[in-house]
Amino acid sequence: LAQAYPHLEVMGFDIDERMINYANTQAHASGLENASFRVMDARKPLDYVADSFDLVNARWISVIGTNAWPGTIREMVRIARPGGVIRITESEDFGLTSSPAFEQLSQLFIRAIKQGGIAFSPSGRTGGQTPRLARFLRDAGCRHVQQKAFVIDWSAGTDAHEEMFQDHRALLKLIQP
Repeated sequence: LAQAYPHLEVMGFDIDERMINYANTQAHASGLENASFRVMDARKPLDYVADSFDLVNARWISVIGTNAWPGTIREMVRIARPGGVIRITESEDFGLTSSPAFEQLSQLFIRAIKQGGIAFSPSGRTGGQTPRLARFLRDAGCRHVQQKAFVIDWSAGTDAHEEMFQDHRALLKLIQP
């Protein structure tokens, strides 16, 4: 966002200091002066003033756990200005690819988050959070809730492959104990 909209101030946070260090390093390497990142836990009250943001953007936060979703959404609503946008990008699994090894890894990941109390899915086949997002948003007072499904095929040879590969490579490195 900071690259696409250099006239706007972009703030980000993550619970993992390694992720914040990575984001700050990337922003610095790209010469972005309109982006700042800090450590914060989305499951707790956010250290932002109410009605502060035109856009509250959350990506891949399903690891907050099933019990944390309603409170996290309420905090997003609190910090969004009236008429602002809350955009949540979430995945039911690790994505689509033609790689058998990655399909196995994705299945292991889904089983692990199910066992860890992070997935809503009764069967553990998917994360199960996306069907609940609209209700969570409405319960927190949002109006005009929209949902859009997207499929990103990042198999070898596709346009999305390299970027998604690098994203997952960074993710897997960052989640190591």
